[in-house]
Amino acid sequence: MTDAPGNGTGTDVGLSYHPTKFLLYAARKGADFSQTLALGRQRISLVPRDLRALLKAFHKTPVSDSDKPAAHFGGHWDVLDISPYEGATILHDLNLPVPPELHERFTCVFDGGTTQHLFDLPQAFLNIMRMLKPGGMFVSATVANNYLGHGLYQFSPELIHATFAPRNGFEMVDLVLTRATRRERWYRVPRITRSGGRVEICNAEPLKLLYAARKIAAAVPGRLDVYNSDYERQWEKSRKGLSVARNADHRAHRLREALPAPLSNAIQTFRYTYRQFVWHRDLAAVPDAEIFGEGGGG
Repeated sequence: MTDAPGNGTGTDVGLSYHPTKFLLYAARKGADFSQTLALGRQRISLVPRDLRALLKAFHKTPVSDSDKPAAHFGGHWDVLDISPYEGATILHDLNLPVPPELHERFTCVFDGGTTQHLFDLPQAFLNIMRMLKPGGMFVSATVANNYLGHGLYQFSPELIHATFAPRNGFEMVDLVLTRATRRERWYRVPRITRSGGRVEICNAEPLKLLYAARKIAAAVPGRLDVYNSDYERQWEKSRKGLSVARNADHRAHRLREALPAPLSNAIQTFRYTYRQFVWHRDLAAVPDAEIFGEGGGG
């Protein structure tokens, strides 16, 4: 999959299998594409045969083999970019605040590979939030693990859950991870693990992060309120006068540092292997019936 920042490289953003599938899924979840803003020029990169099969899996009748998203999702699609090179309809740098005339203008904003290339990410997210109408949806297909050097950022589910939260005027519709290079299952990622910790994932292949969030507030705050979930729980316990185990991890770290290097390394390897086993139990495979609807898929 090729992508490009919506701030001026002048290359189309290619919608491969998972981003196209997630857009279709977002439509099932209530995404309204009647007034859509694409961050960067979007084109579907699937071959016509695979595109038709995917549309049919979602009970949609293919109307053409066009690579333009509007041909399959309907509505009017504007394109925002810093440069007019690829025919953008709106010129703006998302590192800077969007002008008032773009506020609450769109029913959907779609990011197919732009936000990881934007340096001022908090400002970019605020811009996206402000450009959406109340009830509108932000849909994103971005990068997670093993994209080092691809963009300026690799995204953590924790960041997305914490940003697109009710305190910032949004609710999460869904957030899933999948292997970017395979047409495999999606795995839903919760905000916290069963034991109350962060969801942390180590793996050996590139991961795609797909998420959709709905604007539930009439207006978004002037600044984003974003914190790690486990810290917030510790602060809340402390505020209520409950005990917080502040020094346990520090003591364990000092003990490992005092051990001979081979033994310390073996303990660390076992620790991370075990923790990955525990964390991965919190990732639930999304059933095909939920993605495609009853009788869909294939």
